[in-house]
Amino acid sequence: EETIIASKVIEDIYGKPTILFEASLPRDIHQSGMEIVHRMELALVLFSLFFGGFILFFLERILLEPLTAITSSVEAIGRTEDPQGVHVPMVGRGELLILVESINEMLNHLDAYNQQLKMSERRFRAVFETAQDCIFIKDREGRYVQANPVMERIFGMPVSAVLGNKDEVLFNPETVAQIREQDAQVLSGDPFVGEVSTDTRGGSSVTFHVAKVPLRNNRGQVTGICGIARDITYIKDAEIELQKRDRLLSASAVASYTLLVNYDIDRIIIDVLQILGGAVEVDRAYIFENLTA
Repeated sequence: EETIIASKVIEDIYGKPTILFEASLPRDIHQSGMEIVHRMELALVLFSLFFGGFILFFLERILLEPLTAITSSVEAIGRTEDPQGVHVPMVGRGELLILVESINEMLNHLDAYNQQLKMSERRFRAVFETAQDCIFIKDREGRYVQANPVMERIFGMPVSAVLGNKDEVLFNPETVAQIREQDAQVLSGDPFVGEVSTDTRGGSSVTFHVAKVPLRNNRGQVTGICGIARDITYIKDAEIELQKRDRLLSASAVASYTLLVNYDIDRIIIDVLQILGGAVEVDRAYIFENLTA
């Protein structure tokens, strides 16, 4: 009961027992050894728990806490409508600090780009709202997505009633067909420059000099049409009036020559009236004699 005995028999080459090895150990020594083993196991478990806790604490303070702060800051910036001047706080060390510096540098570039974009937008709006020509943008289906106030003045229709609609709300069917042909050319990638004549809702005739170009996305695909239309009705009216004056001047010269070279005034008067009437595009021409003298 107080001793632990272990024995081993060694056989010879013929398989007969030859030597007997026997070892004995007091039981209290064995128990002491087992206690030492248990204590070492307990110490190893405690050391593992302490070392694991230290690693977790190190990761929490050095890595996870700064990474959480960076993630929260980036998410907050993403939810901000105007992230101008917003930066990620300088937290962490080593690679995390380099990451924060890279994010802030990217935000600085993004802020500078947004400022340039806002400036460009303000310039575009200034030109768009104050231009004396019609400026419009259509999508691929021909719907107006932007139109400046000049179109409201010329067509007598609020811009809000134009947006989202097609050319049918502004032009007669013949002009709509003509415009669709032009738009098809632009949507295929070729700009269009030409004239369009139409009647407004008020019944007056208007002539536009129109320039249209395709709008493209960052992949080069045509997404819509941007156009500028200038009202050149007064120029066309002036050209017609000038042509009438030229014809009247030419007819006056011919009539004067006819009167000078002919002696039969009664017959020549009829020819002269025909010449002058044709020049001014009238059906009848008369000469009245003043008998009150």
